[in-house]
Amino acid sequence: MNDIVIRFLKALPKKREDQFDEAFVLLRKSAGINSNLLRNYNLIGATEGNVVNLLYDLKKIYGISEASRGLVRIKKKPLQSKGLIIK
Repeated sequence: MNDIVIRFLKALPKKREDQFDEAFVLLRKSAGINSNLLRNYNLIGATEGNVVNLLYDLKKIYGISEASRGLVRIKKKPLQSKGLIIK
């Protein structure tokens, strides 16, 4: 299930409503999820803040960080010579 969630997060749908629908389905399939939390998400719907919170909860439940999603790009700085001479 973790891999499914990571694939979903890497290729989020463009429309907020689609993001909400798919994330909500994944959250419902999660083990041990609080039914009141599900009810609250369903009641509020696909608002911008609710989608952000829903995606955050999915990441938290499955222990997914930005790095594990592969979305963090580390900029490598070129090595600069300090002019030190080693003998």
